[in-house]
Amino acid sequence: MKTCPYCGEEIMATAKKCKHCGKWLTETAQLSQHKQQLRKESYFGSKYLYDKVWMNILLGITIIGSFIQSVHQSGLVVRESARSFLKYIRFAGEMPEGVGDLLFGAGEICFMVLLMKVFSHLHKPLKGWFITYIILSVLIVLITIGSRDSQDEEATLVLGLFGLLFFILMLLLPIMIVRHYEGNIKTLGWIMIGYSVAAITIGIVAAYIVPIAGFFLIFLVDLFYYKYLKDILTKY
Repeated sequence: MKTCPYCGEEIMATAKKCKHCGKWLTETAQLSQHKQQLRKESYFGSKYLYDKVWMNILLGITIIGSFIQSVHQSGLVVRESARSFLKYIRFAGEMPEGVGDLLFGAGEICFMVLLMKVFSHLHKPLKGWFITYIILSVLIVLITIGSRDSQDEEATLVLGLFGLLFFILMLLLPIMIVRHYEGNIKTLGWIMIGYSVAAITIGIVAAYIVPIAGFFLIFLVDLFYYKYLKDILTKY
């Protein structure tokens, strides 16, 4: 017999895990357990996080939407004889741009809803900020899809106004996170700020300077950002 170094109870000398406190006693298992615990506590309690499969599906929907948007906005045309990765670009270009708007918008809204639910368990939930962000997102998606093929100047003006308000909120929400939290949650706020600045900057560059390169950069930024959100919201 030997004594468990964690709880002091007697266990078999060959035991790899204490039957009383559940702690692993081998070095490899201890390291694995420690890493899992750090992962769970690095942002939020694990009981508030979400299923890995569903989070991967949500990421996939968001990124497919971003890819369709990027292909359309780049103006890139790929021949039918194209092979390999180019055939996916051609396929995305043949999809209606509204499909990309809908998928990306739905993914973004779902990510914010899940993040709001996790923040509701913290000392500063920022619920009003999240709700305003979500409502503006829904309105922008609806207006964008509704006016996609329209030449109505009034609809364009309304979309531009909502877009400006949304960009301001994209900065204000993470600024509030940075102000009220420390550690990794504060890092989340800084990354959200970085995403907002990068998205608008690349969007301006793409619109007026290099459309193809710019809009594919936006896709890569979206991929990094939403994968990051998926990782911190996933229960592993």
